[in-house]
Amino acid sequence: MARGKFWEKDWPYWLGGLVLGIINVLYLFVTWKPLGITTVMSVWGAAFWQALGFTPAEWDYFKEFNYGGSFWQYTVFCPGTWLNIGIVAGALIGSLMASQFRVRAVKSFKYAAAALTGGFLMGYGARLAPRCNIGALLGDIPSLSLQGWVFALFVFAGAIIGARIIVRLFVD
Repeated sequence: MARGKFWEKDWPYWLGGLVLGIINVLYLFVTWKPLGITTVMSVWGAAFWQALGFTPAEWDYFKEFNYGGSFWQYTVFCPGTWLNIGIVAGALIGSLMASQFRVRAVKSFKYAAAALTGGFLMGYGARLAPRCNIGALLGDIPSLSLQGWVFALFVFAGAIIGARIIVRLFVD
C-alpha cells in the first residue's frame, strides 16, 4: 500500500477505537492509572507559579500530590507529561504525513475570542469535574462507572448545542 493512500484516507472508526483501547491498556499497565491529561497540565501550572516564587504545594488542590518538593522535577518524571507531549507530537506528525498541516491567519477577533473563551472554559471545567474528558470517557466508562456514562450523555448534548451555536454565530 502506498504511503499516500494509507495516511491520506480516514481510518475506520473501529480501527481508531482499537488503537485507543490498546494505548489505554498499555498506559494503565505501565502507570497503574487510567489515561488523563488535565491533571498534568495543572501540575505544569504549579511549576510555573513555583518558579515565580509562589508556594503551590500549600494550596489545597496540590496537598495530595507527592511531588518531591519541586513541581518541575515532578513534571519531568510524570508519565502524563510524556503522554501530553506524545499527543501533540503525534498530531503534528499525522497532519504532516497526511499533508494536512496548515498555518492560517485568524479570520477575525470574534473567532479568536470564541476559541480562547472555549479553551478556558474547557480547562476550567476539566479541573472542576472529578476527571477530564479523556479520563471520563476512556477511564470511567470501561470501568462501568456511572459518572462516565452521565458525562458522555452531557458531552453529546453539549456538542449538539455547541454546533448549533457555532453555525448560528460563525457561518456566514
